[in-house]
Amino acid sequence: MLETARDYDVCQLVVGLPLSLDGEENEWCTEVRLMGDKIGRKIGADVAYVDERMTSVQAERALHATGLPRSKRREKGRVDAAAAQLILQAWLDNPSIAR
Repeated sequence: MLETARDYDVCQLVVGLPLSLDGEENEWCTEVRLMGDKIGRKIGADVAYVDERMTSVQAERALHATGLPRSKRREKGRVDAAAAQLILQAWLDNPSIAR
């Protein structure tokens, strides 16, 4: 990971923050922040935390719209990758949303 971060000159890490449905931070958010901050320090990058609520649902809908067969759309890795894209795009569109 450190070598890849150096190879690509990573200076920003964007991490999905699993807020509760009412928008509040919970114990899982604490764990995510601890890990994100640790990775950020290790690679020398700033860390932005972005609300990830409902991104899996949005990702599933987006995958459905692609016309992929249901078995392919529901693959966990595919949904996670699409959700990660949504989180990153949200930050790219508005970096001030980071928490």
